[in-house]
Order: sequence, then structure tokens, then C-alpha cells
Amino acid sequence: MKKILVIEDDAELAKVYRSRLQAQNFEVEYAPDGQSGYYAIYDSKPDVVLIDLTLPQMDTASLIGKIRAQKKFQKLPMFGLADLAACTNADDVLAAGITNIFNKTDPNALNEIVAALNQLFNPFLKNGTPGGSFTTPTTRAQSPVSADEPLDASATTSLVSPVRPNTEYPSLVEHIATLDKQGEDAKNYCPLHSTFIEEYGSLIHPIRKAFLALSTARTDEEKTTAAEDLSKRLGQFRISALQCEFEGLGMLCTPLEALVKHILGDLERATPGTRQTVANAIDLLAAFHNHTSEIHEFNTLRPTALVVDDETVSRKALTLGLQKGRIQVTAVDTAEAALREAEEKMFDLIFLDVEMPGMNGFALCARIRMLPNHKKTSIIFVSALGDLKTRASSKVSGGNHFINKPVNAHELSVTAWTYLFRNRLKP
Repeated sequence: MKKILVIEDDAELAKVYRSRLQAQNFEVEYAPDGQSGYYAIYDSKPDVVLIDLTLPQMDTASLIGKIRAQKKFQKLPMFGLADLAACTNADDVLAAGITNIFNKTDPNALNEIVAALNQLFNPFLKNGTPGGSFTTPTTRAQSPVSADEPLDASATTSLVSPVRPNTEYPSLVEHIATLDKQGEDAKNYCPLHSTFIEEYGSLIHPIRKAFLALSTARTDEEKTTAAEDLSKRLGQFRISALQCEFEGLGMLCTPLEALVKHILGDLERATPGTRQTVANAIDLLAAFHNHTSEIHEFNTLRPTALVVDDETVSRKALTLGLQKGRIQVTAVDTAEAALREAEEKMFDLIFLDVEMPGMNGFALCARIRMLPNHKKTSIIFVSALGDLKTRASSKVSGGNHFINKPVNAHELSVTAWTYLFRNRLKP
């Protein structure tokens, strides 16, 4: 039985890797940090190492170089696990001797790793079939690289996505993928779903605790520490959700993590509205703890939004921001056109400017609320006016939320997906 050593500081994610790899008949050992991982390589003598490329308090490239400096480890296969949102050292780790890099936020990453491991250990896949041989069309970034082969730094432009053999013979990789797919179809869940659901409470509790610490922090040092911890916890939660194929949940977690990092960059200028947006999203994630059976349904959401703004630039900015968040947008520049659209179509979200010629946003909101198909649709006001009277009027007219212009794209996405999910939670 081949032995895999996983070096990963996120214990929950490491559990996911251990579970899947053991199911594929690999022996798995785990190290929570680079130092213990370095010693584990000597003690356990693994056949392959999976190493997180963003280990805290350690230069992963230096660690890989230190391992490679030992003659007996010069050809040890080492697969890097990269988070594209945080990994900035891909060039360095390639130069240090990493064998391959996988995007661990990709829901298909584990399938790709298993495929690469089978290619590495199975002579059929490496040397060809008994009746002849075949070649696999690949690029440098798409196939396992030998540790003693010269490395091309340009390979970092595309993280690994193994290409299947172009041959009439069925490959074992395809066979394994077929078996995995059959199992998923039978259960309607991937094998990792239950792991994520079981650990949901332990994942969300530190997030709420970190946000509470940020909300009550008094000194700049306390605020910075709390914001950094919140960002880290959200990143771990996002990676776990995506790795377990909860792509819908990732549509909220990805901009939420980015919004917290934006706040971290300028803590003094974080508006109460932005902090409230983060609080609403975290409260929603906590509420999912009682609705875990519904989370998988969010993967199939194809939401629509109506954007109403007479200013071309603002209308375009809202449209692009929502489309980036995978929301289909209908944009109009007058209240009259918006009413026609709302009468004819059902939208999941409506974004309204306040100051428009003719009918203003408040009057338009009240009219939309009279339509049977939009009595409960989430309506979000977007305006440069942020005074108490304007915010109060938005509530009185039937609005659900208020965002200040200029709009932060991350805040826009967090707000949109928070309301999309909240509206779909079953009582």
C-alpha cells in the first residue's frame, strides 16, 4: 500500500483529503505544519507528499528546497496544494522542486490528485498497454513532472488539470472517474458532502467568534488581529466548501472573504453599512447549521436581477459586479421601463437607484411591491445619499437593504447572495 503524507494547517481540509485517499486504498499520514511535516518525511518515508503552499509562519519554497537538498528525497514526488486567492509563491516552489501543483479550491482537485497518483504508481498508465504504447498529449502544467527534470517556471500560468490519454484503450483514470461518478449519482452527493455537514458547526463557530472579537476590539492592534483571524477562518471555510463541491455556498464565501480583506486594508474607513453586510452574511452561514440538508440545492441556483439606474456608469458598474457574481442581469434606465420588466418577469433581486427623473426609487419600490409576483422579492437601494432620512425612507417604501455609492463589488456580491440564500431557506 502506497503511503501519502499530507502537510496542511487546515485540519478540517486534511480530514477531507485523508478520507478520500484512504477510500482509494492509500495509507495516509498527516502533519499540521511544515516543521512536523519535515520530520514526518524522515520518520514515515512516504511515497508522495501533498503540501499546502501557503503554510503559516513558514516559507514553503524554502522547506521544499530543504527537503530536496537531501539526496534520498531528490526524486520524492511532491504535490503542491495551492489556494489561488492566497498563493503568491508558485514560481518559487516550482524552482525549489515541487512536482506538481493543484488548485485546492477547485471541487475537482481531489479527483485530479487521485488520477495523478494512479498515473504515478500504475505501470499501465506510465508505460502503455501490453500490445503497444500510447502517448498522452499534455502541457508542462498538465502532467506530473519528474523531480530531476528541469522545471519551467512558465508552468505556473495554469494549475494542473491532467489530460486523459488519447487512445482507443480505456484508461484506468477514466475507469476510476466513472466509478466515482456512479457512486455520486447513486447518493446524489459526493463522498465529501457528509464530512462537511458533520463538521459544519466546528467550522462556523470560530468565524462567529472572530467577528465578535472584531466588533468589540478597541485598539488598532486588536482590530487588526481579529480581522486577520476572521479572514483566515473564512478562507478555510470557503476552501472546505468548494473542495466538498458546495459551489453555491462558495458564491457567498468568496466575496465575503474578499470583503473582510478589504476592511482589513483600511480598518478606520470601514463603514457601519459594510460591517453590517459582513454580519448579515455570517449570521446566514450560522443559520445554515439548522438547514445543512438544503445547502446542496444552492449549487443549482441561476439567479436573476433587475438593475434600475439612470446614470450610465453606475448602471454598468452594478451590472458588471452582479454578472461577475454569476447573476443574470436586466438593466434599465427609467422607473417606467423597470415597472414594465417587473410586470412581465419574475426577478430574484431588484437594485434601485434613489434619485431618478420622474418617479424616484422610493415610489418605484412601492409600486413594485403592489405586483403579485414581487411582494417578497428582495429590493436593495443603491445611492450616494446615506443620511438617516434616506435610509428610513428606503425601509418605509418596502426596501430590504441599502448600499452606498460608490459600490464595492465584493459588498455587492455578498449582499446579493445573502438575500438569495436567505429567501430560499425553508421555514
